[in-house]
Amino acid sequence: MVDRVAYDQPEQAVASPSQPAPSGKESGKERETEQSGRASGPTFTGMLTDARCGARHSMKSDKTSAECARACVRKGSRYVLVDGEEIHALEGDPTELDGLAGVRVDIVGQLLGDTIRVESMAAR
Repeated sequence: MVDRVAYDQPEQAVASPSQPAPSGKESGKERETEQSGRASGPTFTGMLTDARCGARHSMKSDKTSAECARACVRKGSRYVLVDGEEIHALEGDPTELDGLAGVRVDIVGQLLGDTIRVESMAAR
């Protein structure tokens, strides 16, 4: 069974929970990510790190950039996106942010003051 999406938009087939995706090539998760990326705001690019260390983690530490960022966040710091001199706090799913800590990312979201409300993100 195939459900139809909003009446005021062009017809678009969506798989029901008991049916496979209409196209055998892409999963529902991939489509959901693709659709959320299209439906949202601008894309921001930079290094996903923590506010305490920024893009320069201690060389004396035996931790990777990702491990250092996660440790700082566990101790109360916030995740931020650093792009050159620009630094934006990130508001989003902590599990997703943890997973991409220390990595250069593309983030789609809304900029509210100096905070980006994350809608989707992917490693570069």
